[in-house]
Amino acid sequence: MYLVEFTKSSGKLIIDDDGIYAIGEFLSVLEKKGYGEPMMRAIALLVDYYSPFRHRPESERHIAVAREVFGKGNESQFKLDCPIIEGAIAKYKFLQVDPYREELAETRKTLHELAFLKRGISVNEDTVNQIKNIMKSIETFEDRYESLKEKIDTEADAGPVANNLSLYRLEKTLVLKEQFN
Repeated sequence: MYLVEFTKSSGKLIIDDDGIYAIGEFLSVLEKKGYGEPMMRAIALLVDYYSPFRHRPESERHIAVAREVFGKGNESQFKLDCPIIEGAIAKYKFLQVDPYREELAETRKTLHELAFLKRGISVNEDTVNQIKNIMKSIETFEDRYESLKEKIDTEADAGPVANNLSLYRLEKTLVLKEQFN
């Protein structure tokens, strides 16, 4: 995952080593009776960049996550309109913002729009130049898309820090955010 990590054996959120208690919104979720680790796990699975649920449509993602974490028939435990959960989701999204990923999403969206536009134009003498311009734009955006993916992959492969100890993504993000405050 991008900000938090899970145990390989049980799939539960690793809380001890991640500095997760340093974030007030996360601490509120973890300490609220009936929420705890399962609710924080659900939040991470809902919004994390590397969540296995990231490809599901947003409108149904929370239901799929709730079934996975709380079991089928218990989806109602994951209430997105609860202020504590809303706060934790907002903070999670804020902490994981990656400008490259944001630009990648916008580039992907533009590519889809250009492809849709190109499909809607019938080919004839009057539209050849228009189609040619759209194709050039698509090539430019595809190059940009690949460049952004390479930057993201390079950043994801960042190695250990001093004394061969690595920081968790959450800790790295907090350090970066504190530098700008």
